[in-house]
Amino acid sequence: MASGQRAMLPTSDLVEALTIGATQVIPIPDTPASVMGVCNWRGEVLWLVDLGNLLGDAPIYSGTIQPNSLSVIVMRTHDTSLGLVVDHVTAMLWCDRAQITDSNPQSPAHRFLQGLWKAPQTSDVFLVLDSTAIQEHFD
Repeated sequence: MASGQRAMLPTSDLVEALTIGATQVIPIPDTPASVMGVCNWRGEVLWLVDLGNLLGDAPIYSGTIQPNSLSVIVMRTHDTSLGLVVDHVTAMLWCDRAQITDSNPQSPAHRFLQGLWKAPQTSDVFLVLDSTAIQEHFD
């Protein structure tokens, strides 16, 4: 996300992380601002959502710099796939669910989060995404 905030997704909902060319995105008119469009993913139509914008951050295409490629995390809930467009994918981390704390209910991102997690090794704070809430927002 443009703000530098980090987020994590439960591995049970993770299908794949991939990079696509920005020209592969087909914009769809009259969709929410966070919907970038669709692309062909393994012969299926994959809806692409700008995760940062969905969570209240600046859109990926803000400013004068236009990315040539996009990092996409494909998640699947309820037999439906959705592509989350992110700045970059760094690593997989193990998170103890008991260490997830509540997020600020005033935050625009709150409805899409399970909570916050502070990495014990680095003290970095991660948004813990609620895949079901994100998917249901677009159903």
